[in-house]
Amino acid sequence: MEQDLNRYIGIKIRQKRIELNLTQTKVARALNVTFQQIQKYEKGTNGLSANRIRALSNYFNMPISYFFEGYEDFKKEFDLNNQRINLEFLSKLFTSLRNEYQQKFLRDIHKLETNFEENREIINS
Repeated sequence: MEQDLNRYIGIKIRQKRIELNLTQTKVARALNVTFQQIQKYEKGTNGLSANRIRALSNYFNMPISYFFEGYEDFKKEFDLNNQRINLEFLSKLFTSLRNEYQQKFLRDIHKLETNFEENREIINS
């Protein structure tokens, strides 16, 4: 259960960091940690202390509750053991993004799809 919460908080950190157009390095400097530590927080590999959550909430200018809001729904919709995402959850997550980030996400998916197709053609030739 603790690992599930760490993963969820990590998702919330990454989502807010991207929304605010911040790098992992900028967030790391604000918390006086390495960017690798921010990576571990975002992946849910490492949990955050209460002091770090407070520092993040101050830096992001968000209430501490932000990091926990929606956790129960997340657990129901996201199979953390199998890493399978429910499409309804993914849809909610996508629609919660600002339009510019939705467009960036779609462009990135298109790039991945193009690269995948190019690599498949090379392999099959």
